Amino acid sequence: MLSHQLSAPTFDSMGEAYDFYNLYSWEKGFGIRYRKSRLNVERTKSMQEIVCGCSGKAGVGNTRSCHCECPALIRLLRVEENGWYIAEHRDSHNHSLLPNFGETIHWPSHKHIDVYTRNLVKQLRQNNVNLAKVYNIIGGFIG
Repeated sequence: MLSHQLSAPTFDSMGEAYDFYNLYSWEKGFGIRYRKSRLNVERTKSMQEIVCGCSGKAGVGNTRSCHCECPALIRLLRVEENGWYIAEHRDSHNHSLLPNFGETIHWPSHKHIDVYTRNLVKQLRQNNVNLAKVYNIIGGFIG
């Protein structure tokens, strides 16, 4: 039911790319956050990484942290028309994913996905609609 690879859609904005990966992460059972970015010679952002919420190292003495240097991410690159595309997708996690993925909210990144959108995603994915098409359908309804 779940796709293991993200297709390579283009996005009009960084926010659209984040929302797309956030829906994917909610469905798979992990959270996301922004990490590294790079600026080009004109000082505009040309690369952005969105990583698993467990990436990075735990702070010294912080035993409650989920940070375990997880390698999962998407790397976005800017296209000439100021859009973005997924240049790299690492799908392997070095920790277990939440078992009741796509049902509840466990990560801060998932809190802004409204109930209507979550239910629509669940219905479409249960009918084997791939995530890129799901995102296009949701964009058509919500804008």
